[in-house]
Amino acid sequence: MGRRPDPRTESTKMRIKKALLEYLCDSPFERITIKNICDSAGIDRSTFYIHYRNLSATLDEIIDEALEEEPSRKPYHCTLTDGQYNCPYGICDKVREHPEYGAVFFNESLTEKIIDRISSYSEAKYVASLTHQCDLSPEQARTLFLFQLNGCLAINRAAYRKGEKDWEETRDLVGGFIQGGLGRYKK
Repeated sequence: MGRRPDPRTESTKMRIKKALLEYLCDSPFERITIKNICDSAGIDRSTFYIHYRNLSATLDEIIDEALEEEPSRKPYHCTLTDGQYNCPYGICDKVREHPEYGAVFFNESLTEKIIDRISSYSEAKYVASLTHQCDLSPEQARTLFLFQLNGCLAINRAAYRKGEKDWEETRDLVGGFIQGGLGRYKK
């Protein structure tokens, strides 16, 4: 039987992550220090190190939480038969439901890290799904995966900055474009 998380531990970790998210709103990740986070979270350095080995580990945990599938969300899929586009990453919807994640996903200093983390979560599934549905090699499917991921991140970043309210229209436009192009290769 698994142990239940200690509420004090969870509370401290939440304060640390909240402090990092607040700093990311105004600062590139590289300029944020553990001292900044400790001061903001009201803890000392030794308490920080009890929970995280460094700021990158804290950031990784935040990204992983953001990428976790919520029970209300459809499971991962990349399909060409749906009438509506369903993002296999879920970032767009996640950021709109939890705006605090925008500080991470749309901080330009973190683009490479975000791409790497999302790739580790969904590249294999996306490539397998695409090669199964389309007449594409795994290398071609991976190329499309990276193109879509980078493009969607850039579009989301621009919409987030502008405070775009009508995201569904943009999402469906991009989704239709992606599906139309992939439809050309459908088996």
